[in-house]
Amino acid sequence: MSYFVYVPRRFDLDLEAHNGGLSVHGVTGKLDLETHNGGLMLTAVGGDVRARTQNGSLHVQLSGNRWDGTGLEAETRNGSVRLAVPEQYSAQLETGTVNGSIRTDIPVTLSGRISRTLSIPLGGGGRTIRAMTTNGSVTITRR
Repeated sequence: MSYFVYVPRRFDLDLEAHNGGLSVHGVTGKLDLETHNGGLMLTAVGGDVRARTQNGSLHVQLSGNRWDGTGLEAETRNGSVRLAVPEQYSAQLETGTVNGSIRTDIPVTLSGRISRTLSIPLGGGGRTIRAMTTNGSVTITRR
């Protein structure tokens, strides 16, 4: 069963699914999203966003040139993370994996100890965009 809910662009959401994914598009507000067995897809969202999945992938497609709001805190335990970042985006991007690889087409200069986490200032920095996985790969692309 699928539900489609239309809300105003500025709206607070508290959504939970147990055996299915969640997808939110074009909403800015206090978003608390959780699923246990399903993926999370966040497209053009903003505000104070907390998103968690136990068994599923995490897809985040950023829009505009900066985060509108407090920031994003997203994680998956068993699934991949995919971040799509606009060309001129400004943020502090934090991502990582415990058991997986990290791939990016954004030029990154590294120095010192290289671990399975990245903290990258994009476009001079800005709000924190954090997306982590325990068991999965991370892919960061420009769009």
